Amino acid sequence: MATHMPQPYSRNSAVAVCITALVAALSQFEREGFAPFVARWPMVDALADRDVIVHEASGHWSGIARGIDDRGRLQVQTTAAMRVVDAGEISIRLS
Repeated sequence: MATHMPQPYSRNSAVAVCITALVAALSQFEREGFAPFVARWPMVDALADRDVIVHEASGHWSGIARGIDDRGRLQVQTTAAMRVVDAGEISIRLS
């Protein structure tokens, strides 16, 4: 990493940048809710267009992850329909 940076790398500086960004995001969330984050989600979505298996108490099903809805729920395209997943109720595993 040091070879790609104009100054010597400092872990403390990196952590400070992360904390500053986190505090700013939390402040924005408190003021504006979740809506501003939905548009930025695709830039950091590790599951985008990946096959996933959703495990629920009633069983499991699979599909392709298609981002999040306006409430932050994972959207999964199955062969039958688009389904939404509340993360508090299930776990998601890459297939």
